[in-house]
Amino acid sequence: MKGWRVSAPELERAVRAVAQQLLTDRAAIAVTVEEAGIDARHVPSVLTAAHEWSDRLRSVPHAASALAQLSERVELQRDGIEVSLTLPLSTGEERNGTSKGLVLTRCVAMRMRRRGVEMRLVAEGTPLPSRVDLALFKAVARAYRWTDDLLSGRVRSVGEIARREKVSNRYVHRLIRLGFLAPKIVGAIVDGRHTPTLTAFALTQLVHLPALWSAQEQALGVG
Repeated sequence: MKGWRVSAPELERAVRAVAQQLLTDRAAIAVTVEEAGIDARHVPSVLTAAHEWSDRLRSVPHAASALAQLSERVELQRDGIEVSLTLPLSTGEERNGTSKGLVLTRCVAMRMRRRGVEMRLVAEGTPLPSRVDLALFKAVARAYRWTDDLLSGRVRSVGEIARREKVSNRYVHRLIRLGFLAPKIVGAIVDGRHTPTLTAFALTQLVHLPALWSAQEQALGVG
């Protein structure tokens, strides 16, 4: 973009568009969580936070303040723009400096196009959203929440969870195992990249789920 003259409102619009891409790319967020050394059981809560901030960016009254709070760095390059956001976390993790937030970065190729009398920055190659199995995603998210409840001491037993959720103890036992899925499998689920046979029903019916993440990936066909 060297030599281009971009107005402040137009630059803000472009940054907001890239920020939306970052906050809605579930697979990239899951990978970043893993790379940051954050426990995989926090992936659902991080994705929920990203979704909430994405909603704020779409809200006219809150968009500017939300973008200001999230923006870590914006760099105009020769043929695009690089945006880094800091997504606030509430996971309690303090590894690798992530206690203040998870840093998400994306470089997007952009070019100037005329829209009527205006010149607009337009992103190229915007990825299409993936098709996610919502039932499977919700099952994994619920399993992680229940696992966290037990490990943190918020509940004392599986029976307490069953009574709270109005389900059977057997159902909680079956579902809660999904709270120990390998990060790669969780990433594939949130990105919709898993095999069609990997469903919530199929996972809960597994008699034995390997403890080793590599064995899980092999058993469930996730490379």
